[in-house]
Amino acid sequence: MPFNQLLLPLIGGFLLINFTHITSYWTSRQSKEQLILAAAFAGFLALIMARVLVVCVMQTPLGPHLYSALHSAAPYDGIGTSLLAVIICLVLRYWINAVWSKEDAALWLYGNGMYNTLERLFYYSFLRVEQVQTRPFVSELAYRMFRFPIRRFFARFLSTSDSDRSASSEAPVDDADLADNPDACDQELDEPISIMLSMKDRKVYVGWVQWVAPLRVDESPYIKIVPAWSGYRDPSTLRVEVTDRYDSRLFKDPVIPRGKVIAIGDIANASLYDRDAFELFSSSANPLDQSTPSNLAPTSLNPITRFLRTFFGSK
Repeated sequence: MPFNQLLLPLIGGFLLINFTHITSYWTSRQSKEQLILAAAFAGFLALIMARVLVVCVMQTPLGPHLYSALHSAAPYDGIGTSLLAVIICLVLRYWINAVWSKEDAALWLYGNGMYNTLERLFYYSFLRVEQVQTRPFVSELAYRMFRFPIRRFFARFLSTSDSDRSASSEAPVDDADLADNPDACDQELDEPISIMLSMKDRKVYVGWVQWVAPLRVDESPYIKIVPAWSGYRDPSTLRVEVTDRYDSRLFKDPVIPRGKVIAIGDIANASLYDRDAFELFSSSANPLDQSTPSNLAPTSLNPITRFLRTFFGSK
């Protein structure tokens, strides 16, 4: 049975670029041809590293024994280098995901302008910052893979002596603590960046994004929004009619789930919400007010209707 030495590195390269947090956004938006080329490039680099390691191992006394044991089980030329390339890809995937989480990857993509306009709007409401300073991809990857673990290790090693004191002073604030401290709740909910979401079923939500799922094409992305109020658009005038206003105390209770999960595919359009602009637009959206053009005004009344209104004093 013939064996292709490049097949296993190709599979390893695909696993590396498709299931790593920082690259999965890019790979999910590529065609099959581009994805194969990217996987082949990553697998080729892993194959070079694997070949160098195999040559180094063969110079040791243990090398010939490993060679004999492996080829007795799988008698194919180059099977050791191919398997080692896959192992390198899997180790790199685990290593990169450990030092570059989903949240950090989303923040880096946001700071480098990788998202489209709608996705940037969601992250703008979620992060509450418009610009994020980041490093280039290669330098950021090298920093996180090598320098970041060393700094974190020494930071943990130096903080073991006073961990008890620092735990009480630097512990993160969770929802239960916010519920016991109303001032902390007010500070957390102060000045949110609100957005208006118009759904495909004419439902309208106004609030701020609390969480954004990883945005991949092959998944069903969704967001979690804390609504301030909701309503619907009138089918004939498209004016927004407010139906429900949510009490902010509901979202301070840790027992009650905070926010509403909305699928991005159900959103027709989205924009930043400005209360003054919305109230101004709503007050001037009446098609029969004084600003209505003359060609859109009602037609002249017929003589009978004009006589009846004159006789009965109707205006």
